[in-house]
Amino acid sequence: CNITTGKFDWNFVTNNGRWNFISMPFNVSANYVEDLFYPIVSGMQFAYWYNSSTGGWSLWNFGLALGNLNYFQPVESYLFQPESTPQILTLTGPIFPKLEQNLSMNNGRWNFVGWVGEKTPRSEGEDSIKSQYDWMYWYNSTTGGYLTFNNIFKIGDLVNLLAGETYWIQPNITNTVWYYDMYS
Repeated sequence: CNITTGKFDWNFVTNNGRWNFISMPFNVSANYVEDLFYPIVSGMQFAYWYNSSTGGWSLWNFGLALGNLNYFQPVESYLFQPESTPQILTLTGPIFPKLEQNLSMNNGRWNFVGWVGEKTPRSEGEDSIKSQYDWMYWYNSTTGGYLTFNNIFKIGDLVNLLAGETYWIQPNITNTVWYYDMYS
């Protein structure tokens, strides 16, 4: 992601049928799913969005062009399953400079949160929720591996947060708001 130009390239990986977790770190003028993914729609199978407050999923089936996931929003995180051919989607738009995400603790749920800034040290990016979560995960769809950070014991290999990536967070108190302003 280039903060200056607002250009972002998503490389959708197809290794062993792996899923891809992405987020939108900027605003786009056309956020309807069919318009946004038009250049690569034939290479995609499914897109999902998880609502951590309700525990429900929204789905878009690219092959049938239907589902209840119609629009993509900045900072939200999405789960994609591409077809067998790797896909690259380039989008541009004004960078969304602030992250303000309500994290839900309903039934011990995990929260999928997208990152808005360029490469940011995790310790800086998590400043507003430092003692309010237990775990943070990032999934690498290229390798199929995870980077993690355990906030209780202050150990893990998740060092940086990257724009366009999704992080799974498990809060430990109710009414947690993850806030980050890349210009402050």
